Amino acid sequence: MRYFYLLFALCICLQMNAQNAGKRHTWQIAYTTKPCPSAPEKSCLQYKSSDMKEFEVLDGVIAGFQYEEGYSYQITVKTDSSGHYTLVKEKSKKFVQTPPPAPVDTVPAAPLPDTLAGNPDGKWYLRKLIDPAGVTYASDHNIIWVELSLENGRISGFGACNAFTATVSQGTQRQLTVSDIASDSTYCGNKKIEDMFYKFLLLSEQYEMREGQLDLIYKGKKILSFVALPANKN
Repeated sequence: MRYFYLLFALCICLQMNAQNAGKRHTWQIAYTTKPCPSAPEKSCLQYKSSDMKEFEVLDGVIAGFQYEEGYSYQITVKTDSSGHYTLVKEKSKKFVQTPPPAPVDTVPAAPLPDTLAGNPDGKWYLRKLIDPAGVTYASDHNIIWVELSLENGRISGFGACNAFTATVSQGTQRQLTVSDIASDSTYCGNKKIEDMFYKFLLLSEQYEMREGQLDLIYKGKKILSFVALPANKN
């Protein structure tokens, strides 16, 4: 008897679908969507016919209908024998409002490791001047040095032949910019190195600090490397 009732119910459903096959509906489609009843992580259309007081959620799709959030539509659809909907005609499309922006990931960025951050103010002695092709200058004689004061926006020091001063500014994420270098013009045998040193100072974009070492960075690559203690020859 149980199977008889199941078979009877199935026949009734098939008969109703057959009767509705090809039936047309004129709907108003809302300008926003709502979570689908069968899959809340997905968005479903809201529809309303002339005899409906409120919008209902359509837990399915309308074949051939290109929905754009922020617009309300009036459309005609038809059903097939399986109960699926197909667009017959899009009668109107009206702009209502701009869709809300996508949620922004508000998880704060992880803090920089202490070994890379910190205050670089103080006196630093150049150990390496590096270009993309490799090390172009290395010294442990403490000839070239700088003294940083980010609070005052100044950097000064000695560039192999002459003393110099310049403007320095600090941004977020260890950004550092050097500008307006002013230097004497005394010539010495290291003048070429001094000119290159000034050039690389002006190129600097970021800094990193670790274990008494200060590195200035350009396009993600280390170009100048300093140490805080003159005895440190790394």
